[in-house]
Amino acid sequence: MNSVSIFSFLLIVFLVLVFFVLYIKILQKEINDYGAAISEKIRLRLDMIPHMIETIKRYSFSDAKLIADIIRMRQKSWPLEDLSIHKVHIELDISAALHALWKEAEQHPDLQKDINFLSLSSEIHTIGKHVEQFQNVYNQRIRSYNGKVNFFMLKPFLSPLGLRSMHIFEFEA
Repeated sequence: MNSVSIFSFLLIVFLVLVFFVLYIKILQKEINDYGAAISEKIRLRLDMIPHMIETIKRYSFSDAKLIADIIRMRQKSWPLEDLSIHKVHIELDISAALHALWKEAEQHPDLQKDINFLSLSSEIHTIGKHVEQFQNVYNQRIRSYNGKVNFFMLKPFLSPLGLRSMHIFEFEA
């Protein structure tokens, strides 16, 4: 092989690597954007919790401990700046507590007729569905990203650039 063909081959390999790294960076940005969207939706839900609590407190609600637990968990979760595993576990606890709260609220017919309560419940459920949709796409993108970043032939080139595996977060809204 002559030097021109070796140079051409090395140039092609270099260009393929550059384009692949750019593609990985774009995929990483998409993942970060979905993570930010999930954080924003969860933040909206956390903002609605005090309004929900105030609405419920107007009625003789029997489970004051449940309300206190929700308030405490919300305080631990606020401000939601990232999707750390700790914050995700708090969100799971808040979701479970909100479901218990709605189950308890079913026993109060006056509360079930309150327009503010119904509106807040509907909004919180809608946000939960959005979080679940974003989470599914987020996890799909991370699986794809991890498959590309962990490809054994490319790992030595990508690791020094800070392109490492990302964690998949499984949580409920």
